[in-house]
Amino acid sequence: MRSLVGWLLICCAWKVGVTAAYQPASHADVFDLCGRSDKQRLAAPNDDRQGRLLDLRVTARHSMYDSSDISGQFIVTALRSATRGQSLHDLSTSDTASLDFSIQAKSTDGRDLQLASGRIALGTKDRLLKFTLRRLTPRLTPYEIRFVLHGQSMYSATTELYYLPAKREGSSVKIDALHGGMLVANNSTGFAYERLIPFELSASCSEISSLSHAEVSAYKDAGVNTIGSACASRQPGLDALYDDMDSVNLWYQHSLESPLSEASMLEEVSRLKDRSSLLSWHVSSAAMQSSTVKASYALLKQHDPYHPVGLSLSCDNPQVYSKADYITADPGSLEHNLDASQDGKSDLSAVRNGGDLKGIIDLLEAYSEFLQSLGDGSKPFWAAPQISATMTSAELWVTVVLTFSRNAKAILLELDTMNRNLTKAYGRIAKAFNAPEVSQLLLSCAPTRVDVDNTSSLDVSYWRQGSQVLVAVANLNRTRTSDNVIIDLPFSARRVAKQPWGTLSWSLTNGSVLSTYGLDGLATSLLVFDT
Repeated sequence: MRSLVGWLLICCAWKVGVTAAYQPASHADVFDLCGRSDKQRLAAPNDDRQGRLLDLRVTARHSMYDSSDISGQFIVTALRSATRGQSLHDLSTSDTASLDFSIQAKSTDGRDLQLASGRIALGTKDRLLKFTLRRLTPRLTPYEIRFVLHGQSMYSATTELYYLPAKREGSSVKIDALHGGMLVANNSTGFAYERLIPFELSASCSEISSLSHAEVSAYKDAGVNTIGSACASRQPGLDALYDDMDSVNLWYQHSLESPLSEASMLEEVSRLKDRSSLLSWHVSSAAMQSSTVKASYALLKQHDPYHPVGLSLSCDNPQVYSKADYITADPGSLEHNLDASQDGKSDLSAVRNGGDLKGIIDLLEAYSEFLQSLGDGSKPFWAAPQISATMTSAELWVTVVLTFSRNAKAILLELDTMNRNLTKAYGRIAKAFNAPEVSQLLLSCAPTRVDVDNTSSLDVSYWRQGSQVLVAVANLNRTRTSDNVIIDLPFSARRVAKQPWGTLSWSLTNGSVLSTYGLDGLATSLLVFDT
């Protein structure tokens, strides 16, 4: 379940300006994860306003709704394309023309229930359409949803909508398909949904089965909020461990790393699905044939629709994850392509052994580009950077900040690479990122990066929602400077409302000039601004 993510060292000037919206690196700048040719990559789905196809899509905003929800949202897209979609017969229609639409659900008795209607312009991407859930009856099977566009011809797209009976035991977990956030509900939250940014420690079967109640409590108290393992639930002693995790509200991601019979998988589901600490299921697509991955996903959703299913990205069958609720990367299928395609841009073996911080930006943007090219760039990406027990706390913190600044929505580290000091450091920054003032902003939009010239050693990103802005700063230089450090912010703010992370003393002048005197090597900061 590891992903090959490294670290990038950038050196240089201390004044930072001009911003650019978050987007993947260009084809010319970044190697491809799976070694595809430029022709293959450039043939990926795209928005072409002169295209002769209509790329029409609809998906539910959340991976599931339940009867505690009053309304829901659909995310709809209607783009002209040269490579993806249905033949567009309304070719005389301008790319901004509006067409009538309707969204219907097939009821239990076979009737079409209209959930939304109106007009939508060609060229629309990720428009939110609110609808009431009261016309639907909660059930354990998904509703078939049909999005219809009425022009000279009729165009349609379909999806599934889960509207479930609300649970009063165990846990329920949603994924936000628009921004990638995770919402969790269990007895500890009063079954109200709360935001969660997973900071996971992934453990082997022997490691997890040997954890004592004191160790489980210590991880939780330190700030680690998730444990992941592929250990079979029938392993002796695991029921007591699950009891311990339930008692302290330490979440659990259960992975399926090898093919299981249907009977064995159903046994896993029945043992875990009503646990209050169950967060999600994960299927390693690298270890299975695509048909097995699809069957595993379908079986999990059929017997436990209350929890999301993540898939690891595999170069051998990258299309199998189109329905996955979130994506992780699997080094087993990607490593040879990374080594072959990066042309010496980073030494991955050095990264694994705590060498130069080199590669994280290239690799994270390569992941983002790859997902975008397959048409699923909005799926949450759970990063698993390679670390070493010889790393310092500062190196770990820089890695975490850079990972989230590149739009990751969770982070997974391997338990066997962590010592006590690193675990404490990991937990400390996990608490900062899960503070309400941070998680609310980080999970409400994609990051926007400050466009820094090639000589800068500062990495700066921000998330803006309403009247507040979250700014993340990372110094990628290992040495301290005593110079005055100035960052020209791309927005005007009234004040620094809070600094949830970091020890640097920042001051705001003229509404948009952020400065500090002196900068420690590998220093990191999170700041919340009122605008």
